Amino acid sequence: MSTQNPLISILVAVRNEEANLDRCLNSLAYLRSHGQSWEVWLGDDQSEDQSGKMIRYFVWDKPHFHLLSITHPRGQARGKANVIAHLANQAQGSLLFMSDADVVLPKDWLHLAEYFEDDPRLGVLAGLVFPRGACLFHHLQSLEWAAMFALLEQAARWQLPITMMGANMVVHKTAYKAVGGYEGMPFSITEDFALFHQIVRQGFRFNIVIRAESTVFTPALSSPRAYLQQRKRWLRGGWQSPWWLKSGIVAYAAYLPLCGGLWWLGAPLPALFGLVVKMGIEALLIYRVLREVRQRWLMIYLPLYQPYILLSTLAVLVFYLLPFKISWKGRTYS
Repeated sequence: MSTQNPLISILVAVRNEEANLDRCLNSLAYLRSHGQSWEVWLGDDQSEDQSGKMIRYFVWDKPHFHLLSITHPRGQARGKANVIAHLANQAQGSLLFMSDADVVLPKDWLHLAEYFEDDPRLGVLAGLVFPRGACLFHHLQSLEWAAMFALLEQAARWQLPITMMGANMVVHKTAYKAVGGYEGMPFSITEDFALFHQIVRQGFRFNIVIRAESTVFTPALSSPRAYLQQRKRWLRGGWQSPWWLKSGIVAYAAYLPLCGGLWWLGAPLPALFGLVVKMGIEALLIYRVLREVRQRWLMIYLPLYQPYILLSTLAVLVFYLLPFKISWKGRTYS
């Protein structure tokens, strides 16, 4: 796969994002090229707010920005996957930088293209997505995502495919075409997870990059209900994963309850040892990510992290089992 001075195509799916869209568009406009040529494709997915109008006003004097209104499905693709499928079909670049319309992109985001120059078998990579906000609930989400991405980075070093986040994802077009694009894949409510695993199955390598200059900031989820909806969507998509990954999800979710069970059964030392090991490992992982993105001040909330994880895990389990449909971006999925 040739990656010398590639044309980069940035693909952004937009649906009902007027509250965050200005910041995203401005961050796109201020990207540094690092010697590459680049274009931006914005797909308005039948927004019910002013998103489409805002994009049209923004792009009219920017010839490398393009707006595409999405009106019909392409192949099997639905939802965000359908938007990306349409945009990828229009894109001319050999590298597809994918993101969401509610994020703020770093100026040096396109620096991620260099990883494809260094590894000719690299098919997909993801940078850190870091939620931030103003209240305690938001800060605990920041710690959770820091721990999650630190684990994903370690797994990527051993080429153990777990997941990737489509808000900060780069796909080589050769790899994208090798899996038939989103239009050639079965529908998944977690389209980024599905695309990632399809690419890995084709024999391409992958990478997770945690660096300040490639970190995308996204608003933390505003309410517990939005949090539960997101996690239910993740679990629904993740249940299509290999058996070893499902086993890992179950084991992680059961770890703290198991420690509590050991304590209740009269074995406090094993329970305490297990808890200390988990806390120590996660504290080191979280600190490393926070240091990289210059958010070390969030470590003051670390004592609340384990209770937060225990309560959120139990709440997600209950919510997942309840017969509520998944609602995302104004659409409902059974």
